[in-house]
Amino acid sequence: MNVTKLGTDNADPRRYLDRLARWGFTGLWLIGLWERSGASQRIKQLRGNPDAVASAYSLRDYAIAADLGGEPAWANLRDRAWARGIRLASDMVP
Repeated sequence: MNVTKLGTDNADPRRYLDRLARWGFTGLWLIGLWERSGASQRIKQLRGNPDAVASAYSLRDYAIAADLGGEPAWANLRDRAWARGIRLASDMVP
């Protein structure tokens, strides 16, 4: 299940969250939440991959990525998930 924007009305993850809750999921591990470094994408492109995107582990900032809806979208998803007994987790590599 891929939700392109975390908690925005366009992506509306409610149906996914409802399904996960029915299946007994109590947590989601979110990868790629943080603002990514453009350098990572550029290095991949220089190495021959013109369609490359930045690595989820090459961070520019410890902020929820703007293209995912930023902090408000994350808070929205967090609240909707919590209402269904689902907690959110994420990681990063410093």
